Amino acid sequence: MTPTAPWPGVLGFPRDKFAALMAFVEAERERHPDEVYPEAEDVFAAFRLTALADVKVVLLGQDPYPLPGDAVGLSFSVRRDRPLPASLRTISTMMTKDGLRPLAHGDLSGWGQQGVLLLNTALTVVKNQPGSHLEQWAEFTQAVIALLSARDRPMVFLLWGAKAQAWEDRIDTPKHKVVTAPHPTSREPFRTEFLTSRSFSKVNTELARLGETRIDWEILSED
Repeated sequence: MTPTAPWPGVLGFPRDKFAALMAFVEAERERHPDEVYPEAEDVFAAFRLTALADVKVVLLGQDPYPLPGDAVGLSFSVRRDRPLPASLRTISTMMTKDGLRPLAHGDLSGWGQQGVLLLNTALTVVKNQPGSHLEQWAEFTQAVIALLSARDRPMVFLLWGAKAQAWEDRIDTPKHKVVTAPHPTSREPFRTEFLTSRSFSKVNTELARLGETRIDWEILSED
């Protein structure tokens, strides 16, 4: 269940703590049979999809979807044959207001292949219990963000909502750039603020300032 993409070690996290974290997850799977998401082989999907050297953008989510069949180990993403959850429906609407075509499906791996690390701050969750493993994954997440922040190549962190933005003080700015907006599932007036945030245009503007190529956010509208 460890990462297989070219990330150093276990992402700079002490091996004894990593072993204890994995033991906790396994104990939770025994305690809640078939109700800990995602499946074991998908827990580190974000790190397999996007290598450390390729990261240009970090899209930071909270934890996996707590409903059967939705969690795939990539923040905000679902399998392409699944209906769009509320957050993705709102993201798709925001895209149209940002001058982009809406999502054709919820599989965001096309973004990850372009250098968008689709990272949740907790990599597992119990069915119908959002946030249930946030505390246990906090130190691991801190280590990952520290590793990213220490990298010489600047990147853009896209932080939606207060929980994601709480990690901003762990990011080395102004070396790295930060784009913020309310969470996609926020209620009014924050929902309107998210819909008009032009988050993706802002990320591409910051990438251009860093001398990086833009992300083709519309790649998921083409198939």
